[in-house]
Amino acid sequence: MLEKVNPNHLTSVRLILIFAIAPLLLYSSSLGALIICAALMLIAELSDCFDGVLARRCGKVTDFGKFYDPYCDSVYRLAIFICLIHFGLPIWAAIIFVVRDVTVAYLRIYMMSKGYVMATRSSGKAKAVSQMIAQYVIVAYLLAIAWGVSPITATVFDLVTQITVGTALGITLYSLIDYAFFVYLYDLRQKRSAGSA
Repeated sequence: MLEKVNPNHLTSVRLILIFAIAPLLLYSSSLGALIICAALMLIAELSDCFDGVLARRCGKVTDFGKFYDPYCDSVYRLAIFICLIHFGLPIWAAIIFVVRDVTVAYLRIYMMSKGYVMATRSSGKAKAVSQMIAQYVIVAYLLAIAWGVSPITATVFDLVTQITVGTALGITLYSLIDYAFFVYLYDLRQKRSAGSA
């Protein structure tokens, strides 16, 4: 049964769902809309968890999948962060998230031009997890406000939100440095190999 499922179709779920999540976030801050957003975000994250597992178990790991999976991750998460600017996420924070993903995307293209397909690194996975947590905490904070929690509870939610977003930003910057350093070392090894040949 699982052998018939294309992992890339699961990956595509994130691209499809963003067209439902983004309008809900931008045009409605009601409790019901936020609950639907949280549910759709859960489905998107589950697709991210299982597409790679399915690809490895069924022997369907491909160079296209190695490129397509992080692409869908970036588009999905960046779209949500951009929408969350509407709710107070600092623009500079969203810019850092965008710069990291655009830079890594071009580093991947650069490496592909050299015949090397760069799979997701552990720092990239950590970045994805930290951003996922940050997005859920922000949505949980919005849910709490829409629910009408006490000012003290709202303050606690606000503090937790700032900590998780700050953590995600730190890991995102580390991931950017990690990918750039990997490419730098790869180039250095290639030049040394060419010089010793």
